[in-house]
Amino acid sequence: MPETVEEANDRVGRSRTSPADRVTANLPPRAALALERIVELTGYSKTDSIIRAIQVYAYMEEVWSAGGAVSVTEDPDSEPQQLKIL
Repeated sequence: MPETVEEANDRVGRSRTSPADRVTANLPPRAALALERIVELTGYSKTDSIIRAIQVYAYMEEVWSAGGAVSVTEDPDSEPQQLKIL
């Protein structure tokens, strides 16, 4: 079962009573379709999907800032490919 926002907050030590940051974003069509696809694939809400995406992106930036690389393998027979965000 997917981790909830509350569970993630508990894991990182954020109080449930602390105010959350509210952000409004206008997504271009390509990003909106990607968000819908994430929701379909994971069953998470849009909010939880956006939160997770931000957390993943922050991790990737930390790795890159330290001189590391982030790689993916699309299927068991493919070679790892380094991810880069332009």
